[in-house]
Amino acid sequence: MKRLSLLTTVVAIFISSCSFANNINPSSGGTVSFGGYIYEPQCEVNIVNQTHANVDCYRNGKTVTASGSLKNGKKIESEYVKVEYDKHSKLPMLNVTYE
Repeated sequence: MKRLSLLTTVVAIFISSCSFANNINPSSGGTVSFGGYIYEPQCEVNIVNQTHANVDCYRNGKTVTASGSLKNGKKIESEYVKVEYDKHSKLPMLNVTYE
């Protein structure tokens, strides 16, 4: 009885090892995926004489500059940032929106 049990175990191991070896296929392609964020520095906003603003953004290896007057609540816009002077509040307020 021991001999039959030992023989059955050996045969079962042999058959399962052959089936695992048969499923191993070398692969020449595939997909690698990862998740995360790529951070870019914020834009630099410089106010000159309380009436003029310069916005410098470093994007895609170059500096993008937008400038304009803040009188009468005008907006300064570039592809990446919008600067808006709030002329309706009692205190001067500069709103910077990143897109």
